Amino acid sequence: MAFTLLTHNTYWLQGMPFEGTDPGPARAEVVAGLAALYRTLNADVCCVQELQSLAAFEALADATGMRGFFRSGQRYKPYGGAVLFQDGEPAGDDSRSNVLVERFWLKVRLGAGPLSGVVLCNAHLPSGRQTSREDAAQARVEELRALIAAKPRPEIVAGDFNEPPGGGVQKLMEAQGFVDLAPKFGHGETDSHTRKHARRIDYVWVSAELLPRVKAFHVPEPAELALGGGRYLSDHLPLAVRFE
Repeated sequence: MAFTLLTHNTYWLQGMPFEGTDPGPARAEVVAGLAALYRTLNADVCCVQELQSLAAFEALADATGMRGFFRSGQRYKPYGGAVLFQDGEPAGDDSRSNVLVERFWLKVRLGAGPLSGVVLCNAHLPSGRQTSREDAAQARVEELRALIAAKPRPEIVAGDFNEPPGGGVQKLMEAQGFVDLAPKFGHGETDSHTRKHARRIDYVWVSAELLPRVKAFHVPEPAELALGGGRYLSDHLPLAVRFE
């Protein structure tokens, strides 16, 4: 039985580019477009980042026909996120972490398909937009260490890590026994942005035990997110991983 996990930074459901710095309400054409794209990718569970409000989460959940859990950003409220699925339950309580995260992380125990019982963590790590690059790099490692240590330990960690390969994030994840799926499937150098960017910053990491169950890793072309007129559904491309 195939099961597809998707991770995607939705860019606050605004479409890219959008004017201003603070996101407004979710835009209907973007919500509908992303829901259609997720269906095309056969997504069974979606880890989404940059949901600015509960209302934005509910709009995307309604459009996809999924349910799930939303988590507001901690230090910066608009940087919330969610896990959308057909069957699952919360796993653990990240509010007990000693680390006050900049954005969010959220754990879910999946409840259907070949990943039933697996603990998934969706995370959005600091970019340096609100702090210095040095502080953000340190915060990313601290937040990752905290989310891995908090029980239950995740078996999949996906999301926008805001750091290219080769830094502290990769070193920590590998030391903890996780595997970066992109290079395993020929996407180690694939950019995860709709417009040209430096290097990929979106990831799906799995435990070594789950690796044999990963059968495919797919990154859509930017044209699949085009809205016309040089606009896109998001500034990020989704990553889709098929498990069996």
